[in-house]
Amino acid sequence: LTSSQVETLLLQHGYNEVIQKQESKWKNLAMRYVQPIPIIMLVAVILAAALQPSEWLSFGLLLVEMNLLVWSAWRSEINTAASMAAIKDNISPEIDVKRDGGKWSRIKARGLVPGDIFLCKAGIIIPADAIILGDADDKDEQETLKVDESSLTGEALLATKKPGDSLLSGAVVKQGELLAQVTATGENTVFGRSMALLGGQQAPGRLQVLTKRLQIAILVGGLVIGFVIFLVLLFSPISTLSFGNMIRSVFVIIIAGAPVTLPVVVATILAVGARELAAEKAVVTRLSAIEELAGMDVLCSDKTGTLTLNELHLDEPYLCDEFTESDLYEAAVL
Repeated sequence: LTSSQVETLLLQHGYNEVIQKQESKWKNLAMRYVQPIPIIMLVAVILAAALQPSEWLSFGLLLVEMNLLVWSAWRSEINTAASMAAIKDNISPEIDVKRDGGKWSRIKARGLVPGDIFLCKAGIIIPADAIILGDADDKDEQETLKVDESSLTGEALLATKKPGDSLLSGAVVKQGELLAQVTATGENTVFGRSMALLGGQQAPGRLQVLTKRLQIAILVGGLVIGFVIFLVLLFSPISTLSFGNMIRSVFVIIIAGAPVTLPVVVATILAVGARELAAEKAVVTRLSAIEELAGMDVLCSDKTGTLTLNELHLDEPYLCDEFTESDLYEAAVL
């Protein structure tokens, strides 16, 4: 393919990547204002302005504090996500491709387009669905590839591929060296279609659920205590506070006991964890996944899962008295 053809195909098919649907960052920001802590602070701001309009300092400080807490947690998450995207781009695989009159060049795998001819050799991950063309030097048409497809099919044995056979994106070449031509990229590959089905709206993480429950529990406790204090002040014969000052005092107590900085602290800790994982070349796509993985005791996976060692082991066989281990292996081969 020529450079102009590549540009045309990129416009038509897009980059060789599966783009997961991301929630709008502005929607994410807006949803942070309807969390329990910001709602309580907003009520306090409104009461501060309604009960004592002359004290604009209290009104302004509460408003600044509320926005500062929401924006700091939001910006921390946005910056971490941007850093993870940059790291993911830096460690993306590269592939040798033949373009512009047969010249070999090394490009990012995301730049492949249908029709590209690339070199399959031991150690590479097939970057897109393709069909095998033949030997790179046209010397041996019977050359084959040994391909590990365990991450796609769950089969631990290597698959033998010859010219004319199809290769699936995500498979790993273990042996051989042949040319292949891209047939599908990105979400049009078999692996990409599966990833696209999983790329919908994600459920809230376990840490997010627990944090929200904790905030609500503390706020409920604070409201109960604040209501008791309000009743004491209201019916106490020695109380000299006005009704407005009573209300304001109760909300001051509630806000003082509320975990207003909890979202910021959690977001900061997870951001630090994501950066430490990034130093080990681990890409984090969801911050709450760090805590969920750290709190996991047992990981279960079936035969078709990708979490395997891709190794076959033979346990000690059970043998009847008249048979030996050699007899068993001979029968198995036959």
